[in-house]
Amino acid sequence: MMAGHLRRAEDRDAAEDWLTALKRAFLDSTNVAGGQLKRHHQRKYVLQVAAFAFAIAAALFLLLVPGYSEVSQSNDGPEQVRTSTLLETIGPGVLLPLLVSVSLTGLPLLLRGRPQRYASIAAAIALSIFAVLGSLSIGWFFLPATIVAFIALFSPSEKPNAPRTHPELSH
Repeated sequence: MMAGHLRRAEDRDAAEDWLTALKRAFLDSTNVAGGQLKRHHQRKYVLQVAAFAFAIAAALFLLLVPGYSEVSQSNDGPEQVRTSTLLETIGPGVLLPLLVSVSLTGLPLLLRGRPQRYASIAAAIALSIFAVLGSLSIGWFFLPATIVAFIALFSPSEKPNAPRTHPELSH
């Protein structure tokens, strides 16, 4: 029993290390803090990053947090409760839908321009279909990512104001 708790603690530590490394690599590659993104793209970009983060959080929660319990009792012994994670209960087959969901929200972050817009539309629609189809099991966990993906999709672009010049000075 102690080995199971130790392994889960190690899994959580590994997941935290992985998320920290992912965040550091992401911020280094985009240099958001350095202001290299155009102002009118920042809102959509931040919302897409938030959708991606929600999807990663949902997948890690489903993989690492025990969601199943089994109670057994022998004739002469005390009741024993055993908990297990989604991965332990269902097996590696659960990784594919989780990976697809996370990949869908991450795809618009890799593209720019018109392809990014199309990928955002496809990702939001596919993620909502996944959330509805999986609503009896894991779909609800991806609802926050779906909502934020749609908010990013319909978020108005903040076009920078064109510089104003006086007509007489432009000659």
